[in-house]
Amino acid sequence: MIAVVITAAGTGQRFGQDKAMVMLKGKPLFAHSLTVFYKLSVKYPQLITKIIITCNEHNEKEIKTYLTSMIKTTAQVPKTQVILGDKTRFLSVQKAVEKAGESCDKIMIHDAARPAISLVLIERILQASDTHQAVIPGISVVDTIKQVNKEKLVLNTVNRDQLCAIQTPQCFDSSLLKDCYKKAGSNRELSLLSDEAQLVEKAGIKVHVVQGERQNIKCTWPQDLAYLESMTDIFERT
Repeated sequence: MIAVVITAAGTGQRFGQDKAMVMLKGKPLFAHSLTVFYKLSVKYPQLITKIIITCNEHNEKEIKTYLTSMIKTTAQVPKTQVILGDKTRFLSVQKAVEKAGESCDKIMIHDAARPAISLVLIERILQASDTHQAVIPGISVVDTIKQVNKEKLVLNTVNRDQLCAIQTPQCFDSSLLKDCYKKAGSNRELSLLSDEAQLVEKAGIKVHVVQGERQNIKCTWPQDLAYLESMTDIFERT
């Protein structure tokens, strides 16, 4: 059984506004991935023990209001909880993991800013998690990657054959992730990590990568929202 964490506590500094409640295809961004997890729960009724959505003080009321309306019109909804996040992603997810409870043996963490996830991808990750403690989706890097210095001068060209662009959702053994957070304590360096896989890596645990999906982009810039709006077929499937 799994607990799901959907991260929506960011303020969207690069996007220019709070992304969680930005409308996409007639509903808030966060609701798209939540809908997919609700469909997963319908397909596998006993799989999800709880869904936890992290929010910030500005979008908390809106998320809770929209969530209430979703629950009223959705069948077989697993327990869904909205909690206030913290100053960083690390701290926000840590708070959510503490709320996951003891009934789950896996915790899956997903960015609300990635609304185009599919059931197929989630199932691929869950299948791999049966034999790996930590599983993350990734796609090959197609651009030429160069390392540059502060003056924007090229230092070297990185071998992209050894690079992978990592996505979410990411899945971890519940006890492993909780232990990693416990050991991290208030370590400031760890609190600035951009995903949970890095926390597990630093604990010496091998992280397994499965094939991600090109359409599973993170809505970071306004142009990304326009691209997501054009993805009609994908949202119809999910």
